[in-house]
Amino acid sequence: MERYAAEALEGMARTLLAAAGCSEAEAGIVAAHLVGANLAGHDSHGVGMLPAYVDFLRRGLYVADQTPEVVRDQGAVIVVDAKRGMGQHMAKLALDRGIARAKAQGACVVALRESAHIGRIGAYSEYAAAAGLASAHFVNVVDHTPVVAPYGGSDGRFITNPFSAALPGADGPEPL
Repeated sequence: MERYAAEALEGMARTLLAAAGCSEAEAGIVAAHLVGANLAGHDSHGVGMLPAYVDFLRRGLYVADQTPEVVRDQGAVIVVDAKRGMGQHMAKLALDRGIARAKAQGACVVALRESAHIGRIGAYSEYAAAAGLASAHFVNVVDHTPVVAPYGGSDGRFITNPFSAALPGADGPEPL
């Protein structure tokens, strides 16, 4: 099996995403997230997602360089509509808003809706913990066939609904 340096993979991913319509900034955020997923051992959410992302961009299912819209802002609760924007970029923008609000008010709940695939959810817990915050992240996956079999079952009956949490630690984020 051939091995590639993370920097080379990230550069390739940036190039492909930019060719598919993403700005350099957005392509960089998405590429770094994908390679980070591979480096964290979550290959299912790594650079192998690129063919699907490029296909979805070309077919208009994902929208490059989308501007998310805050549709509800009630102090410690913010709802952001991503309008099918690139998930990693939209999630980072929403999380940046939530981090700022939590630091100003002590807590914040952010809901991100209508986003394209956001990638490895653990990255967002780590990001918030690196900012000095405890965080919990939930994903509600609704747009595909159930793939998870119940305990003792053999056929998919549930969709994936990932959860991630982390606390800030002296030596970096502490995943829970």
